[in-house]
Amino acid sequence: EKTLLRIGEGRLKGRFLTQHAISGKWILDFFIPEVRLGIEIDGHSHTKEQQQELDRKKAKHALAANITLIRFSNDEVWRDEEALVERLREGWHLAKKRLKEVYERDRATAEERRQLLAQAKPRR
Repeated sequence: EKTLLRIGEGRLKGRFLTQHAISGKWILDFFIPEVRLGIEIDGHSHTKEQQQELDRKKAKHALAANITLIRFSNDEVWRDEEALVERLREGWHLAKKRLKEVYERDRATAEERRQLLAQAKPRR
């Protein structure tokens, strides 16, 4: 946690939140709200099939909440800080791109609704 917080505060844009809840059921290890990036740090228990199934469900809930989720093993966090920083940057850019796409899709959908409502209004 200290490593990620130090990197987040010093070398990446944004602000990490820890233990961020999504869907009322799942907790993300870290979350950067500016780009809706979730970060999970997986210990040894995540190699077990039962835990991997839970991880897949959490990922689906994150996606439904427009959160880009990236995962790291404990080894990845402690082994190579530069590689960790690079993957976090890649995650940041991917999340930012996805968020822009969601915004544009939602804006287009809102415009379509306005047009449909305008067409449905009775003419005088």
